[in-house]
Amino acid sequence: MRQSLLLLLLGTLAASASAQSGAMAARLEGRYVRALTALAVDDDSTALRFLDEVLALAPADAAVLATRAEVALRLGAHADAVFFSRRATDAAPDRADGFVLLASALDAAGQDGARDALAQARDLSPTDPAVLTAVADRAAASGDAALERDVLRDLVRTGDTVAARLRLSRLAERAGDAT
Repeated sequence: MRQSLLLLLLGTLAASASAQSGAMAARLEGRYVRALTALAVDDDSTALRFLDEVLALAPADAAVLATRAEVALRLGAHADAVFFSRRATDAAPDRADGFVLLASALDAAGQDGARDALAQARDLSPTDPAVLTAVADRAAASGDAALERDVLRDLVRTGDTVAARLRLSRLAERAGDAT
């Protein structure tokens, strides 16, 4: 009898804990949606408050960490952007978009490592147009015409975008003017 009462009590506690964790997850999701809504209307301070609330309870959520890094970039808090984007890549090392964000944060902060972060993103998603565009943009900004050309060619092959073709033709024209 005691054993069945104990099992019943344990079952009740487990169900209660599960319901509480479900309610907590719903609350966190609601706060995250509020943060995204605030970002959509350029209310960065409200977004920051909700994101920090979510991170206090779910500190390893890669999506929330990445969003927090994006807000830091928008606010010019470059060290925070690097910090949160590094945490996002640690939480989800298989997500290329996190490494693209890390590269942007490192560039904004004037720190080394952006090229390596983009190389990691390209290794993870070699045909992702967003990754290829970010790598091409970084190559152009750093004056690496050979890398820019190679990446734009890959972008044309995988996405066949008009913008990539136009950039590639301009790059070829500049190379022809230089000779």
